[in-house]
Amino acid sequence: LRKQLKRRATFVEEILEQRFQKIATWKKSEGGFYIWIRFHEPIVNKALFLKLLKQNVLINPGYIYEPNDLRHIRLSYSYASLEELKKGLNILLELSRH
Repeated sequence: LRKQLKRRATFVEEILEQRFQKIATWKKSEGGFYIWIRFHEPIVNKALFLKLLKQNVLINPGYIYEPNDLRHIRLSYSYASLEELKKGLNILLELSRH
């Protein structure tokens, strides 16, 4: 299970490094089930959450943990397949630019 989670974390981190550097920062996974992403702009609101949900992409927005946090999302990589993770990250990137 640990090897599988590490593989998924590395996969997500590679996509983040390739595609998200201009809009966000993140801390590498330390063996958990998720990565915290911090957007440079305060774009994480209910509208973004609902747009992602409509596209079957589920994130945990930072504002559910801290009501005024509009910059963070908690991205879990423990259940989705690598293909689903890639697709979800592409959708997140597209919607976060609008």
